[in-house]
Amino acid sequence: MNNKRLKGISLFASAGIGETYFKDMGIDIVVANELIKSRADLYKAISPETNVICGDITDESVFENVINSAPKPLDFLLASPPCQGMSVAGKNREQSSLESDVRNYLITYVVKAIFRTNPTYVLIENVPTLLKIQLNYNGKMRSVLEILNLEFGKEYDIDSKIVDSSDYGVPQVRLRAIIKMNKKGTIWNWPQKCDHKVTVQEAIGNLPSLEAGEKSDIKWHYARPHTAENILWMKHTPTGHTAFENPVYFPQKKDGTPVKGYHSSYRRIRWDAPAPTITIRNDCIASQRNVHPGRLLSDGTYSDARVLTPLELMILDSLPTDWNIPSNTPELLIRQVIGESIPPLMLKSIVSGIVLEDNSMNNSKKIKTISLFSSAGIGELLLHNTNVDIIAGNELLPKRAECYRYFYPNSEMYCGDIMDDKTKEHMIDIVKKNDVKMLLATPPCQGLSTLGKNKNQAHYEKDKRNFLVLRALEIIDECDFDYILIENVPTFLDMYFPYDGEYLKLEQILEKKYSSKYFIEARVLNAKDYGVCQSRPRAIVKMYRKGLVWGWPTPQPEIPLKEAIGYLPSLEAGQDSGIPWHFAKPQNDRAVIALKHTPTGKSALTNEVFYPKKEDGTRIKGFHNTFKRMNWDEPCPTRTTFSGSMSSHNNVHPGRLLPDGTYSDARVLTLLETFIVSSIPENISFPKDSTDTFIRTVIGEAIPPKLLFEVVDKIGRE
Repeated sequence: MNNKRLKGISLFASAGIGETYFKDMGIDIVVANELIKSRADLYKAISPETNVICGDITDESVFENVINSAPKPLDFLLASPPCQGMSVAGKNREQSSLESDVRNYLITYVVKAIFRTNPTYVLIENVPTLLKIQLNYNGKMRSVLEILNLEFGKEYDIDSKIVDSSDYGVPQVRLRAIIKMNKKGTIWNWPQKCDHKVTVQEAIGNLPSLEAGEKSDIKWHYARPHTAENILWMKHTPTGHTAFENPVYFPQKKDGTPVKGYHSSYRRIRWDAPAPTITIRNDCIASQRNVHPGRLLSDGTYSDARVLTPLELMILDSLPTDWNIPSNTPELLIRQVIGESIPPLMLKSIVSGIVLEDNSMNNSKKIKTISLFSSAGIGELLLHNTNVDIIAGNELLPKRAECYRYFYPNSEMYCGDIMDDKTKEHMIDIVKKNDVKMLLATPPCQGLSTLGKNKNQAHYEKDKRNFLVLRALEIIDECDFDYILIENVPTFLDMYFPYDGEYLKLEQILEKKYSSKYFIEARVLNAKDYGVCQSRPRAIVKMYRKGLVWGWPTPQPEIPLKEAIGYLPSLEAGQDSGIPWHFAKPQNDRAVIALKHTPTGKSALTNEVFYPKKEDGTRIKGFHNTFKRMNWDEPCPTRTTFSGSMSSHNNVHPGRLLPDGTYSDARVLTLLETFIVSSIPENISFPKDSTDTFIRTVIGEAIPPKLLFEVVDKIGRE
């Protein structure tokens, strides 16, 4: 595997939004240049490791500073010259205007930068007009492609395309001209389009409604104030329509005469399609397609008579919801830099086509992997974003195996007992025929779990589930893996296994068997420290061939429940919100009454009057963490296979204090809330026959996908 990271520079960088996922793709932007101080300062705040040079690139001293600060040799150059001179949203639509606008000649500084830095890869992006404009270059009118081919055609493969961000997983239609250049002898493929276009409903439909001027408890989800007239017109405008179509409540002047304008203004966007292009004037109802789709209300009007919130804009631009911008960033600056940006997920898809000597940035040569004890594959849900490709899995239980096939139709799932020699030999055969270089083993933990009964060595020895890992070692012995990952509950590292006539801990066995070939490292990592809103410690054992690199992930700030699920509407037992997966299980009436009188973070067992009761009224006894509400200001407790029961461990929603002194949400977490706190994609689908109990069980068995992603994503990195 080629572990090289590309060193790059970014010209006309704005706040660096387009580069958001570059680090994930192995590209480090070392130097960035931006003219406007507010944008340069924001870039520095987001990416403090980048040398951000603020200044006009047409100033010779600034240009020389950028060139002299660039890495040598330079791998990657990104250039996004301002597009206002070419944009269809501006005034310069005629060739004469395009030719005379000095902003359009900034491309010549990109040419100069390529000459001076000689990068291996160059990506130039702008509005589609970039490919049509004719500029006076060396005394002749030439297109940008003609200029680049004239100067660099002998040294680079130069290709161009107009791409639509909605074809690459972005919930926004945004056409951009992409010019990519790569040194002859290197490979840079165009990305494949996604089969499905993400709609506005799928992207932001779960966020609560807001009217103009209102704020929610969710970071960046607040609504701009608007004039009473604008609000009135938009409240009477259906989803996908413009207020100009309203027979009564149309845009009008104070004297009642109609306002004239394009039918793209005063227009609500649609729920069932990607969002229209986000412009820098996304703060204005009267500008192009800026108004929230709205929801039909009982009085016949529509909710959300406002432009999109900053959070909605971030999501529709494919930015992460935890985008690390300073909390004091001005709203208009956020809106402007998003309106100027190329959606980062599209840019990630484009650079993913870079193929290095023995490794593709789009993982066309991913590390082939097999998964043992796969269950339904919940833990693997985010691994497609890493350099690992799981080509086959093994699971004992048919229903879990069928769910795995549903999630991963391109992977082989062999359903069978790994203790059966036929199953073992089949998995070894897959490894040898496909040059598989990684093993992922997640043996069942019920025999080890602190929630089970097997808490001492004598019990460990009697439970056959605890020795399945030794079967994995037999497969390791017969294969030639580069990387091996074994994960389980923390008790796993303290258990003694029979080996060579004695009892040894797993690490001791691994050291005896493999220390000459592999680096062997083991740690207990808690999911709450790695971007998961759930306290879930897991034992991680890594083995990697000597000479290779596999670092440990960097801890991240904890995510409290309030931040993760606090925006979702309250539900009582048996209610359905209409939001996919956000419906509350029916619960025992006696338990509901007890929990309605239980404050956030407390157990109903401590209530003096409204405590959990049996049918005959006698008090139920139990552990202090049963019938217990979670805390809003902490990560969720571990989700177990019994997360659907209020009488099990730490399962009850935190609740909200009501005017009558009781607490709302006397129920367990909904499946949507469970997905969120387990780092499972909210738009996940399960096989149609999957019951609530089955879904909760396979989640309770699994390592949170984000934690496994963070561990695997460090392959090849310190």
